[in-house]
Amino acid sequence: MRRQTKADWQPWDNEIKRYRAEDSQGLNADMAALEAHIKQLRKICPKDSAGYPPNRALDYLNKLQKHLDGVKSYLAGFVS
Repeated sequence: MRRQTKADWQPWDNEIKRYRAEDSQGLNADMAALEAHIKQLRKICPKDSAGYPPNRALDYLNKLQKHLDGVKSYLAGFVS
């Protein structure tokens, strides 16, 4: 099994830094930006020899997705 190096994680780290540096553009735009951020991270995250992301990446992606889903469900409560 190939060991993942710091260089393998560099695009991942750069995407996280880019997203954190963005200014808020309002709730709808921020939610769309978070969805795009999650999609981009899924695409660029390092993969193991079987093609799966490591636990560190999966944990972070799941945390982001849960936050996004929580906000959507909270907002859906106001619409009904």
